[in-house]
Amino acid sequence: EQQLRLYALYKQATVGKCDAPKPGFLDFVGKAKWSAWKELEGMTQEEAEEEYVRTAIKHMVD
Repeated sequence: EQQLRLYALYKQATVGKCDAPKPGFLDFVGKAKWSAWKELEGMTQEEAEEEYVRTAIKHMVD
């Protein structure tokens, strides 16, 4: 779950809005990644970068 959140934040920070097509029905991993990234719609790249750093630091401390 935490790794998926970090992935989505990374994509939002580096690429921006998720414009990728939704993965196929049987692509469970791709679909989870796409959904996590899509949930961040509306978050700016700068906000995603800051949240990524905060989340990564928290994950390392825990």
